[in-house]
Amino acid sequence: MKQLLASLFLMLTPIVMADVATCPVSGEKLGEMGSPVSIDYQGKKVSFCCEGCIAKFQKDPAKYLGKTPATPKP
Repeated sequence: MKQLLASLFLMLTPIVMADVATCPVSGEKLGEMGSPVSIDYQGKKVSFCCEGCIAKFQKDPAKYLGKTPATPKP
């Protein structure tokens, strides 16, 4: 039972964190520069502050992946 609860917590944590997420490239809080934009990266939703940050991310995803959690796709 403890393992099940821990698994559920880990599954839901990125979703909650997405509400206060920052752009993994610029570090800007999402929504401060307009509506955030998102892409699907390896089955996960990753949100950015603008299209320019998506281009930078796609050139070197590993550089930015540790900065913010990706949100599981619904």
